[in-house]
Amino acid sequence: MPKQQTNLATKILSFLNEFPNEFEKTPKNELFCSICNVIVKHDRRSTITKHRESYKHSMGMTAVRSKPKQSFVSTQLENKNEFLSYVARAFLSANIPIYKANNPQLKFLFNFLGKPLPSESTLRAHVASIADIEMLKVRNLITGQMIFIVIDETDIYGKKYFNTLIGTVSNPDKTYLLDCRVQDGTVNHQYVVHLVDNLLRNFQVERHNFCLLLSDAARYMVSAGNVLKELYPRLLHVTCVSHLFHNCAEKIRGQYSNVDNLIARVKASIVKNKERKNRFYEIGIPPEPVITRWTSWLKAAIYYADNLPEVRNIVNNFNGNGLLVIKAKEALLDCNLAANLLSIKRDYECVIQLVDRSEKTTYNILSAYQDLTMINFGVDSCGIKQYLDKRLKNNTDLVTIATLSRLDIAPTQYHLIQKCQASSASVERSFSMLKKLLAKDRPFNYGNIHKYFCVYYNSAQEIDNN
Repeated sequence: MPKQQTNLATKILSFLNEFPNEFEKTPKNELFCSICNVIVKHDRRSTITKHRESYKHSMGMTAVRSKPKQSFVSTQLENKNEFLSYVARAFLSANIPIYKANNPQLKFLFNFLGKPLPSESTLRAHVASIADIEMLKVRNLITGQMIFIVIDETDIYGKKYFNTLIGTVSNPDKTYLLDCRVQDGTVNHQYVVHLVDNLLRNFQVERHNFCLLLSDAARYMVSAGNVLKELYPRLLHVTCVSHLFHNCAEKIRGQYSNVDNLIARVKASIVKNKERKNRFYEIGIPPEPVITRWTSWLKAAIYYADNLPEVRNIVNNFNGNGLLVIKAKEALLDCNLAANLLSIKRDYECVIQLVDRSEKTTYNILSAYQDLTMINFGVDSCGIKQYLDKRLKNNTDLVTIATLSRLDIAPTQYHLIQKCQASSASVERSFSMLKKLLAKDRPFNYGNIHKYFCVYYNSAQEIDNN
């Protein structure tokens, strides 16, 4: 009678019994050496013996005899709430909706790893406590530190949202969410003053430590800054330089109506026609600017300045006599078009570079002041330099910081403040993240938005847990 083969699972069990504390069985029915942290072939006993006689295994056995055994399959968390918090935080930080915990494949994955996935309701119950921990981290981070605040509002899906970010002047590249709320009524300067003052009181920020407010140049924000400066003796209010450069781009667009007409007409003629769009592949498809997106119109104008003859040739060869095609061809007939495109390219291409620089958190107040005072627009037919000089004159605190005008602020403090962000681009990015969170298939109770968003935003900033 032929000898019956022992199946692999039975072999594993025999090896586990024969060599306790050396091997473990993995979920895939493999033999894992917990001494050497490797998978070992177990089809023959001689292979196991040879592995056990190896130098690495022998030395490992000597080292671990006095240490407790660690499991390969999963390190069991002693505290069940700790595991729930880890899972809930991972979902929130990755912006994964909590209801995804019902997904069968996710449940299978967690079961495969030896730790069942908590239910949706259980995870939701931990959101508030995780948000409280995040706010405690922010509180610990800013305690006793000189701080700055970035504040703004936006409209998302027909609702107004007000975000308040906070950072320390000693590490100005990073900001953390202090508050996110839905605003039903009209926002005015009194609303902003009460919001900022209450938040700083709740986080126990000393009045002399609030030294910088960053916002846009809306009238109610300027008024709020003036009131807050009466409450906080060292406060300086700087309006966003990125918004200022974007306003320059808008003034340029308003000056060159024929270029604006060309960009709009060509965009309209190709945006829904793949055949016409394909004709541009050789030189690159014309940009489709969005007016609210900083400098996108200027980038489109530079494209036409670089490729006007090719664009003219392509558009003139469009098939059909539709209204969009006719208007695109007419836009290219303007006799001043080439001269205006040259003027934009020669004098104002630098605005694109300024905006790109100012959007970075490393772009500081001192660099902004130097750019605003030293920039040269050449012929400057749009009067942008004059406009910037006027706006810089109104942005008195930016000048104060750059020139060290206030005698009640120490030079070392000036040095720190000069390195702070000159733009409110960080709060604009927070709105982009908030829009992802508020996807239309994720209905939120408005009272819970701050809890979810503070974990999502602050996790990306890597707050030190120590």
